[in-house]
Amino acid sequence: MGWNILADCLAKQENTEPQYIDWSHRCPLILNRLKAEDADFICLQEVDHYGDVLEPFLNKLGYLGVNCRRKVDDVAIFWKRNKFLLVKKEDKKLAGEYGVSKNYVQCAIFAHFQSIEHPENEFVLVVTHLKAGIGYYPVRISQAAMMMDHLKIFTEENPNIPAVLVGDFNDFPSGDVYKFLLNGNVSTKFSGSRRSSTFSCFLQYLLSKKFWEMSLLTFLMGLILYMFFTFSTTSIVISFTPLLLYVYGRMMKMCYYYKKKQFKHSFQLRSAYSHYKDLKTNQNSLKGNYFLLNAFIPPQQLVDGPYTCYIKKLCFHWKVTIDYIWYTSNHLQVTHLMKMPEENELVDYLPSKHYPSDHLPIRAQFKFLPQDTQQQIK
Repeated sequence: MGWNILADCLAKQENTEPQYIDWSHRCPLILNRLKAEDADFICLQEVDHYGDVLEPFLNKLGYLGVNCRRKVDDVAIFWKRNKFLLVKKEDKKLAGEYGVSKNYVQCAIFAHFQSIEHPENEFVLVVTHLKAGIGYYPVRISQAAMMMDHLKIFTEENPNIPAVLVGDFNDFPSGDVYKFLLNGNVSTKFSGSRRSSTFSCFLQYLLSKKFWEMSLLTFLMGLILYMFFTFSTTSIVISFTPLLLYVYGRMMKMCYYYKKKQFKHSFQLRSAYSHYKDLKTNQNSLKGNYFLLNAFIPPQQLVDGPYTCYIKKLCFHWKVTIDYIWYTSNHLQVTHLMKMPEENELVDYLPSKHYPSDHLPIRAQFKFLPQDTQQQIK
């Protein structure tokens, strides 16, 4: 199970009723949902009540947990201690490489688990939360590359071990991070549906809130200089110099990310929810709150479908898919997928009365391959 539960310190009241933002309302809903799901593994992002709420609550339900601390919130993994043993665990800060500043706080947990009932069944679980923001495509793809590079290092002793990657990747199914994880390669020239070249990525940065805040500040500084120099032609040039220098500096920084590098990985990854649209057309596959997968679903129809986030930023309505469960398709088979709310059911921006986070939880159940191995992980 994967879920960005919206850190209490990051919850805002922009487009949601104040009572639905309050932790006293959201906390019981989150805990009740975690208890009801009864998953073998719980992978959480934006956790800022790890030690005081989540760990003691889930410990009573039979879970152990580990976390990786960011500045204000964590990513965390909880697992049922009577089913799996933690063999090895490493934290990786997704910064300081491929042009990504060391100041970024995104991280990933790499955990190697072994089944207690079937010791021959081992796998690696990764949980992460990539950089958010419309102007940070190059940062996200670099962070995804760092994550996959470290996964290769983490699995060097057992390169054929199955792997599952869970998290808030902040990228659409048409995006470059998704394509990189699925196809195993992407160029930093970023050809594709977005044509995310250096310049076009910078244009996307122009749409970000941070850019306009800083631009307004530098413009006001320039306006003061303009008035100080008595409205002359020279003063016009001087007044806009801070803004131009700021824009130029940002563009050079964005260009720095785009070194001519080809990101690659050798893992045969597939998104668990890429089967979802096909399953929705076959209601016979729906059993309770889960879709049962049929192995004959043709690969060309694999397109991620369910919305995992519904918010409003500025004047834009964001009903998007940015949370994923990735798995090595040559080692694992998806057997169950949790049913997601229909689009017409999400009438209010998240969080809302019944949904305690701005993200929806996702969940998949897997079976180890070959098929004569019967143990499942959920």
